[in-house]
Amino acid sequence: MYYKIHKSVGGSLIAVADKELIGKTLKFKGTEFFVNPRFYKNKFITKNKLIPLLRAANSANLVGKKAIEAAKEAKIISDEHIIQITKDVPHAQAFSIEL
Repeated sequence: MYYKIHKSVGGSLIAVADKELIGKTLKFKGTEFFVNPRFYKNKFITKNKLIPLLRAANSANLVGKKAIEAAKEAKIISDEHIIQITKDVPHAQAFSIEL
């Protein structure tokens, strides 16, 4: 998987995509989803090293089976948060709200 951390005043967003999806355009029901390398690709990472980063981020944008599996293991998403972009490619977003 590849990941990139985007920092802002409100915290950090981690974008994660399975390696094989980087740069691809996924088509589903008339919609196109481009897995943009500028957004998702900075560093390659394994699931075990990714999990602490997912837990520390304020939000996450995840594309692909491996990315989703890592987020589920990190307990930042569950099955009801996952949508299918295509038959084989899941996507999810997670947000942590601090009051």
